[in-house]
Amino acid sequence: MKDYHAPDYYLLKSQIYEFKGDMAAKNEQLKLYINAVKNRDYGDMYNQYNVQLYTHENQNLEAAIAISKIEIENRPTAHSYDLLAWSYFKNGALQEALSLTRNHVLGYTSEPVALYHSAEILKAAGELEEVKALKPDLMASAYELGPIMAEKVSQL
Repeated sequence: MKDYHAPDYYLLKSQIYEFKGDMAAKNEQLKLYINAVKNRDYGDMYNQYNVQLYTHENQNLEAAIAISKIEIENRPTAHSYDLLAWSYFKNGALQEALSLTRNHVLGYTSEPVALYHSAEILKAAGELEEVKALKPDLMASAYELGPIMAEKVSQL
C-alpha cells in the first residue's frame, strides 16, 4: 500500500484480520475501505466489492440489491447475476435468489465464489443433490476461496 493506493487492499487486510481473529483491526480496515470508496472518481468501480461487503456483514442488504441491479445493467454477466441472487438470498428472498441462480449463474460460470453462493442457495431450497454435485469443484477451489470460505464449503 506504500506504492499503490487502492481501496480493495483494505478489504484484503480486513479478511486477514478476520482470519486471525482480530475483529477490531478488521473493523478498522472496513472503515478505511468505506471512506476510500466514497470518492466519486471511482464511479461504479467498487460496486461488486460493496455488494460482497454488505452481504458478508449482513448490513445494507437493500443497498446490496440496488447496487447489484446497477451491475446487471452495466455488465449482465453471470457474476453480476450471482451478486443479485446472493443479495436476495441474504435478504430472505429465497425464491428470487433460486430463480436467478438457475437461470443466469449455474452453467454460465465456474467462478468459485459464484458456485459457493449457488450451493448455499440450493442448500436452503432443499436441493441437496445439486449441492453435492457442486461440492467437489468447490473443494478443489479451496485455495482460491481462502481459508474462511474453504471452511464454509466443508460445511455444505
